[in-house]
Amino acid sequence: MVGRWDNKDQVYCLAALTVVTGQLTTRLLEQPARSKAKTGQSKQRRLPVAFAAHLQDIARAYPASAYAEGVITIAKAPWHQGALMEHV
Repeated sequence: MVGRWDNKDQVYCLAALTVVTGQLTTRLLEQPARSKAKTGQSKQRRLPVAFAAHLQDIARAYPASAYAEGVITIAKAPWHQGALMEHV
């Protein structure tokens, strides 16, 4: 994560690395200061949407037709849970 703790503009980086091939799948989420006023969505709404999109990126990179199984290690952050993640 790049940014400052005084709640200025930040950038969240979501990344997945395939340990066998070294392939990297990434997504950046800008978190501007006063993001709700600028984007119309709160941080609590933007993070789950970005994480679900990141999971979709991973699913596209590793389709079930080519990869029978995979393991994704996910932390217990609140935006890593919920209906959006179950949909992916």
